[in-house]
Amino acid sequence: MSPSFCPPFPPPSEDQTDKGYRSDDDTASVTSCTSTVEWDQEPYETFQHKVLACAKQVLWPATDPADVVATRMTGGGYNRIIGLSIRNRKGRQTKRRVIRVPRFDETANVAKDVAALQFVKQRTSIPVPRVVGFSATHDNELGLPCMIQTRLKGEKALHVYGNYNHQARCTFAVELGGVFRQILATQSPIPGVPVFAQTGGDNPPPLGTEVQIAPFPEAGPQHGISFEDCSTREPMSVLQFIETMIEHRKQVDHSDTQDPWFEFDLLDSLLGVAREMSKHGYFDKVPHTLVHQDLQIYSIMASDAPFPGDSALTAIIDWDEACLAPAFMTCIPPQWLWGWDEELDELDETKADDTPEDVENREIKRLFEEAAGPLYERFAYDPVYRVARIVTKYCFTPLGHNAHAEEIDAAVDEWKSIKAGLGV
Repeated sequence: MSPSFCPPFPPPSEDQTDKGYRSDDDTASVTSCTSTVEWDQEPYETFQHKVLACAKQVLWPATDPADVVATRMTGGGYNRIIGLSIRNRKGRQTKRRVIRVPRFDETANVAKDVAALQFVKQRTSIPVPRVVGFSATHDNELGLPCMIQTRLKGEKALHVYGNYNHQARCTFAVELGGVFRQILATQSPIPGVPVFAQTGGDNPPPLGTEVQIAPFPEAGPQHGISFEDCSTREPMSVLQFIETMIEHRKQVDHSDTQDPWFEFDLLDSLLGVAREMSKHGYFDKVPHTLVHQDLQIYSIMASDAPFPGDSALTAIIDWDEACLAPAFMTCIPPQWLWGWDEELDELDETKADDTPEDVENREIKRLFEEAAGPLYERFAYDPVYRVARIVTKYCFTPLGHNAHAEEIDAAVDEWKSIKAGLGV
């Protein structure tokens, strides 16, 4: 095993090996050079040899190299994905893994990404990828930070939910509602980021290392405290969180932008909205909970065609930006559940609570809301919390596009309209 890789978990038993996958040919990307040019990354034709060397060194040292297969897969905006498997011989179950390589390795923090997955796995029963090894440095066979995970069952919900019958959609809605409920039940008085406890030395922490919470705004592992100890600390209010994060955002942006004062004005306008919301009691008894930050249809894995009684939702992925933060951040309504449209960009969150005209869609919406629970319903549809989600979005998102300024201006205007309607 490469010394740069943390010790992997023990191999799964035969009945735990990954089953029920599509063939490699079904999921592989067939693009030749588009991603190489777009991301300025090493071409797959040469990179695959490094991947195979990594598999031989880290995963399957006793396996004949001729039996190990690398498969080009469709990645996302932030990670390159390569599939690995052992050829199926004599009816034995093929083992399948994926290597996840950050596209922007200069800003990658693989150890933090792994810690987030471990935290979710330890604190909830939400299905997430199982990490079998990772390297936080360039000192490995790939020459890049990377993470090795088990290959997940199913496809992204984006590609299969539209083909579900009503029964399968109801099952999926209940299961996704349960994910929301668990996320909102994972609470802490201290907002922060899951990190591995520091173990000393230069080697990456073993996967069994305690996952702690590093409070905002620094959120570095050197500041980590145990999740249990968070309850003994002085709670941070939602307004304190927003004030702290926006001031930190200003410090970061001041050195990264050519026109910081324009951005400061935008951030100050959001801060003004937050202070008024707090003054009128909208942040009272709002807990800090686990927040995925990108819990959208493309971050959910689903079965191709679930049989009655089977699970439809197979995993939640892309936890890289997971944190503990105000609960309303999680509660963006997944209105595609009850208002499915191939053009998802057409969905309007201001209409998410409208009663669906179709009786089946009404049932799907009801089942999801019952499963998600009262905290979800408190924060999902109220326009105040829709605006509050924009405020907290820019606690994390750097300003860099005209669209950001337009979104902030629209949120401020909507808050003014809300105040006028309330007579405050």
